[in-house]
Amino acid sequence: MQYFIEFLAILTLLAFISYLFTKGAKDGKIGYNIYFKDFAFVAFLVGILLFYIGLIKNVVNPNRSDFIAFLALLALFLFGEGYMFLESILTKGSFNNDSLSYQSLFKREREYKFSTIKSITYNPNLTWYIIEYKDGKKLRLSEYLTGLNRLWKVLKKHNIILKDFP
Repeated sequence: MQYFIEFLAILTLLAFISYLFTKGAKDGKIGYNIYFKDFAFVAFLVGILLFYIGLIKNVVNPNRSDFIAFLALLALFLFGEGYMFLESILTKGSFNNDSLSYQSLFKREREYKFSTIKSITYNPNLTWYIIEYKDGKKLRLSEYLTGLNRLWKVLKKHNIILKDFP
């Protein structure tokens, strides 16, 4: 019964955090949708819950041989889900009629002028759009980002050709 109450508390916290993520979404913004953020957050919480149940509640005994395997699996799971959660929060952008401002987990925010776009292609294997600029730089936008349809409409006004779109 105690685990059920703890699980309900986590779900309530998740609902509140989801509300905070969606608050303030406006036109001209690019970012991961709420479902992606929720999935990343829930998966990260599952890893924390596994840690709590396994080590704090002593379900996994440190003297048994499967303890190292449990720790390795838990560490890999938390690393992957932690990365996904941070990516979903820190990858964002905005655009207006002249430029696109974009940042990701490993790149600081940069502004890209629409007048310097050379081409836009779609990679179906990796499900992202590649915007190539005249100076050779490339910007990759995941298909899972919201706000891309509005961005494509703005780019069409600039007569930028969109190639290989699904």
